[in-house]
Amino acid sequence: MSRLGAVLLVGAAFCGTLFPQGLGTVLGTITDPSGGLIPAATIKITEDGTSLTRMTASDTQGYYVFPSLRPAGYTLSVEAQGFAPYTRKGMILQADQSLTVNVALSVQQANQTITV
Repeated sequence: MSRLGAVLLVGAAFCGTLFPQGLGTVLGTITDPSGGLIPAATIKITEDGTSLTRMTASDTQGYYVFPSLRPAGYTLSVEAQGFAPYTRKGMILQADQSLTVNVALSVQQANQTITV
């Protein structure tokens, strides 16, 4: 085997360790308790180990997507006008995984204080 062939063979063997793992995606739909779609909800995803945060909003069909996320643990938070905030911790995203997280928000309870 030529010297160049040997170098190429060794390089090919370590090629997988030189390139980063594949990125993943988190996506889903935001709905109300009856299954109605919620547009313009604010969705935040935070990488647990680094606190790196990305934000998006659901579209007119209640759909959201976070593409190109590193394999890691994440926390997803959702807020929408008139609905109670939602948080899901401990989501693990694998390399090249597409993780679907559909969220049904509950109606926010009004707090009333009556002073007599």
